[in-house]
Amino acid sequence: MALIALATACSGARHGAAPTIDDVRRRAMERPHDPEAQRARAEAELLMRGGDPSSAAEHLAHALEMEDDLGLRLLLGVERELHGHPSEALDAYLDVLARAARSDDPAAPGIAEIAAAEVEALDDAVERYPARVVEALAPLAASPGQLGDGARAAITDLLIDLAYRRADLERVAELQAQQRCVTEWRVAGPIGPRHLLGFDQALAPERDARLADRYDLGPARGERDTRTVQARGCNAHLGGGPVGGGGTTYAEATITIPETGRWVLRFETPNAAELHVDGERVARLDRRDEVMPRVSHHPMQLEAGEHLVRVKISSRHPNPVLALSASQATGERGGGDIEGERLVHEYVRIQRAISRGDVVAAREEVRDQLHADGSPVFLISGAAAALNDPLRSSEVRHDEARRLLTFAADRDPDAWWPRLTLAQLEANEGRDLVAIGAMREGMERWPRLVIFPLQLVDYLESKGWRAQASEAIAAARETVPDACRPRRAALNEARRRSRAADEMEHARALVECDARSDALMSAFARRRQWDEAAEELARLARLEPEESTLGELRARLELAQGRGDEASIAQLITRIQEKIPLSAGVVMMEADRHFAEGDAQAARARIRQALEREPEAMMELRRTLRAMGGESPLEDFRRDGAEVIGALEESGRTYEEPMVLVFDYTVYRVFTDGSMLELTHNIFRLQSQEAVDAMGEFAVPEGAQMLTLQTVKADGTRLEPDEIAGKDTISFPNLSIGDYIEFEYLRAEPSPAGYPRGFLGGRFYFRNYETPFDLSQLTVVTPEDVPLVVDPRGEAPEAEQETHDGLRVHRWTVRESRPFEQEPASIAAREFFPSIAWGHQASWAQYVETLRDVLADRDVRDPAAERLAREIIGDARTTPEQRAARLHRWVLENVEDSNDVFGLAPAMLAARTGNRTRVLGYLMRLAGVETELGLARSYAGDQTEGQLPDDDTYQNLVLRMQGSEGPVWM
Repeated sequence: MALIALATACSGARHGAAPTIDDVRRRAMERPHDPEAQRARAEAELLMRGGDPSSAAEHLAHALEMEDDLGLRLLLGVERELHGHPSEALDAYLDVLARAARSDDPAAPGIAEIAAAEVEALDDAVERYPARVVEALAPLAASPGQLGDGARAAITDLLIDLAYRRADLERVAELQAQQRCVTEWRVAGPIGPRHLLGFDQALAPERDARLADRYDLGPARGERDTRTVQARGCNAHLGGGPVGGGGTTYAEATITIPETGRWVLRFETPNAAELHVDGERVARLDRRDEVMPRVSHHPMQLEAGEHLVRVKISSRHPNPVLALSASQATGERGGGDIEGERLVHEYVRIQRAISRGDVVAAREEVRDQLHADGSPVFLISGAAAALNDPLRSSEVRHDEARRLLTFAADRDPDAWWPRLTLAQLEANEGRDLVAIGAMREGMERWPRLVIFPLQLVDYLESKGWRAQASEAIAAARETVPDACRPRRAALNEARRRSRAADEMEHARALVECDARSDALMSAFARRRQWDEAAEELARLARLEPEESTLGELRARLELAQGRGDEASIAQLITRIQEKIPLSAGVVMMEADRHFAEGDAQAARARIRQALEREPEAMMELRRTLRAMGGESPLEDFRRDGAEVIGALEESGRTYEEPMVLVFDYTVYRVFTDGSMLELTHNIFRLQSQEAVDAMGEFAVPEGAQMLTLQTVKADGTRLEPDEIAGKDTISFPNLSIGDYIEFEYLRAEPSPAGYPRGFLGGRFYFRNYETPFDLSQLTVVTPEDVPLVVDPRGEAPEAEQETHDGLRVHRWTVRESRPFEQEPASIAAREFFPSIAWGHQASWAQYVETLRDVLADRDVRDPAAERLAREIIGDARTTPEQRAARLHRWVLENVEDSNDVFGLAPAMLAARTGNRTRVLGYLMRLAGVETELGLARSYAGDQTEGQLPDDDTYQNLVLRMQGSEGPVWM
């Protein structure tokens, strides 16, 4: 290392030892005219363990007077930002970028990339930010020189954003062309039903040289058109199509290369992705297994002309993002390593990893610098990495960040970020008053920082202290008068206080600051100035891609509704429906219009039409249809509760138990796509005070439409309960011993994603240990041509079947079912309790595949976990069995077991709590032992071999490892 070389020349330094801050200071004092010694001192005061950050500015200035150095100029900006001088920091970073463009320093591209990221971070923090940035960076975007791809892309993205703020679309197009961004994609997907497993499969689009016009996107998704997506700047969001949710999406575009040569493709996405050019795979980035930066660079030799680019993305996110651009390579100045042994180079490596979204790499790079007496700059970097670490639980992230920030605050009392973030952590844990005090102190100590009054506004508003919030807003506006965030805070305050004139003034100011803001349109709409609002919406629409966005159409619909423009309302609803055909809410807009016009028949017809076209997506409308007076597919299956109670009382049957389940009745209507409508009707007779106390509260099942909810008195009087706002349950009124309670509800269930083109019903029990069932009946109604698989247990009743109108009705009935007597050491109750499970095209293989999809990104490799595994194992020459034994012992001693089967393995390991089997399997794989997860049933569980999968049969995770002589179960 350069500093080691310097230290060994110092008198008194130990041979070969790393230099201390005292060694560096001594050498600088001994050699006051040596530029290298002065540079080392300046760098060390800010970045070395034991340095004095308060003196760094003086030493940096002195060293730069003797010899120019790009790294030190970056640290000038870092020091100014660290100590609350954002305007001076901005000037320093802009100066670094200008110098880096013409520098021959090998580290210049990395230094420039960090400077560009810091310039972006200072947005809204200094006066005249847009003008100063555009003036400095526009020439660099046109002639980047030696900046490198990372800095060039960051600069272009920032300038595009600022151009959008000015509504300068011509400038946006120029910058897109300079960066050679792909601005238009043809998109197919997302293909399901699996969200992540499709990444390993060659799906239908891969069989086509060019994307076809339509693809089948999978069960319950149907055939959908391939659509066009336009980028905003360089970023394209691939969601927003007719099908929402996760899955595998394909995006295709052409990119024009002006001249033959070596080019670098800059590819950005946080998802598992493949990049293909002209049919050849350029990159496979499997982020399910390994944390990677969002941004990757791919050098290629490309001929002049058009090239076909295709991207495959698998994601759980409904709207995955990607960006692709091309730049002509100049040497190795793209995304390569940052060479250099100086501390400033270490800092640049850490910050570049953070800026590219590779937080785990940043955490690993900075870890050797994290000491109680370490540099506050590195401690802050470590805290930032900790707060954003994707492989840690929130509790672990916050604890580590708090530890490092406390060190940083102690080391440098003038550093503002540790105190701000510590206060935010306090607020997150409910200690608002502590956070408010810290914000007030921050405003006094760092008066040039707008973040303190803005953050204070949020805390004061949450307490309802509006007068004090107003003072904080005024302070923020005074600090940076032309920034957008203080203007937005003032606008929100005016709206909360219903100050129309102030709202209009602040809305205009905000739009002046950022032309993309809809503040003025909203202000006009609130005043019912529809023409002005429409004009403002048209202005906003011009800032978006040519094709109308869903947000724009919804805004236009809102204005049309405000005006009462029925023709426009109808047209806009139709256009929205075309964009999102699976939206039940859009269908309801149309139905509501018909209903409001008094045409209930047309409203019901529209809902029926939607149910026929998209039965699963519109399932919730079945309840609405019934509420509008339409028929329910289960209406004919409803039973009169009074008749059921009367039949029991006339029968003379009696039960001695505290409570009787008089009527246990469930009907499922299964549709062709596997979606279901459930009718459940239960009646209980309460025969003890214990039963009255236990059954007095009713929790409405999620998604249920209540049809009946009543107390039935012994004399037949029926009492309706009152629903109390804010209360999670509903109280049955005036309950007494001998009363009945009755509840009946409808509930819609979508087709199960885990069983494509199939369905699976829950197990229905006809008997238990505690409660007598007087009448139990399960009814399943399916299309006539759909075979039903039935999985009975115990003395389950035989099914009665009938067919009519293209439907097959399956019915199982048991009467007068009295409780079993529980015996010690009995076999699993599920084996002999009479019960029925039922389904169609639902298998254990599909069940396991569903689990695999959920777990596909749950074992991401973590360098810290790999180190721990090596530490536990010790001798690398051990056998698989020895490694497994040592890891097993460690997990038992150090990890608190939990039922978090689907948790993130590295996060569970770091927290020392989680599913031990998952954690052990994760460590074993990191230690080079091949393992597989298996499902096992308990020896005391139900041993019946059933065709239909469920969550109860195999409740235990086990491991199978590849031992020295073959597979071994653990």
